[in-house]
Amino acid sequence: EVCSSCEVQTACREFARNHHEYGFWGGESEEQRHQAGFHLIAPIGIRSNSR
Repeated sequence: EVCSSCEVQTACREFARNHHEYGFWGGESEEQRHQAGFHLIAPIGIRSNSR
């Protein structure tokens, strides 16, 4: 696993949890963050660049 040897893994994971990021961050998937009680703001495909 790429993230297991990264020196900023914990900081990366915390950033994703606090900023509702998508994808793998700090060795943790969206689903794992959701299970840990951190939720995405909007599911993929819902976000838009409304003007």
